[in-house]
Amino acid sequence: MKTVSILATYSQTQILRFSIDKMCLHVKRFFAAINLKLTIDYDGMQI
Repeated sequence: MKTVSILATYSQTQILRFSIDKMCLHVKRFFAAINLKLTIDYDGMQI
């Protein structure tokens, strides 16, 4: 019974880590998109 709970905890941790990684990726993409838009707007203002 103990091994089962250890395995369950392990898989939950993996899922949690996966979700956190996914969230970080989305946040990075989000900021990259904002950065790109700001850069484009800034370039547009400079011309």
